[in-house]
Amino acid sequence: EGTLIIIDYPEENRESVTELYSKLSRMDYPQNSRLRALFLTRQKIDDWQGVINDGKSNDLVDMSPVEIGALESNFAYGLYKTALERTASEFNTKPRLYSEDEINKWLVQTPYNGRALFVLALAVQSALSPDEETLRHTGREVIEAIVEREIGRIGGIEKDMKAGRNSLCRLLSMAAIADKIPA
Repeated sequence: EGTLIIIDYPEENRESVTELYSKLSRMDYPQNSRLRALFLTRQKIDDWQGVINDGKSNDLVDMSPVEIGALESNFAYGLYKTALERTASEFNTKPRLYSEDEINKWLVQTPYNGRALFVLALAVQSALSPDEETLRHTGREVIEAIVEREIGRIGGIEKDMKAGRNSLCRLLSMAAIADKIPA
């Protein structure tokens, strides 16, 4: 039916994206073929107009953004419950399972809480810190707590290894980006 190109974090290598679009714009496609590129980016759609112009690919790109919004409450609760159970099992903890009503109230506290990333983070943090009242935090605060926990844990390992400060954090980040660390 056509071709879909998915570019994850295109801001990491704008020159390559420009080059890709330039090559695509010079290719010969049958008149009725379809080509779509999906940018998975946190930047505004207008920030990419220069890349598209430089690649001479305006005819290839539909500049209609697709915003990722909140999950429906039943899906959010299912994600929360599944992630909580799996994380608790992995770390051998016994966190409190919040009710669907409690999670629904948390989801509407901020416009972002209902996004899958924040629901997942809530479950993970609840499992990692079972004595903490995680619902009193926003999704962003929950992610910050998870990051701080991991930086502290890794910092201790670095100190024991006599490694440079944040060297393991950088190494783990690169390995994660390269998809070399399992979930």
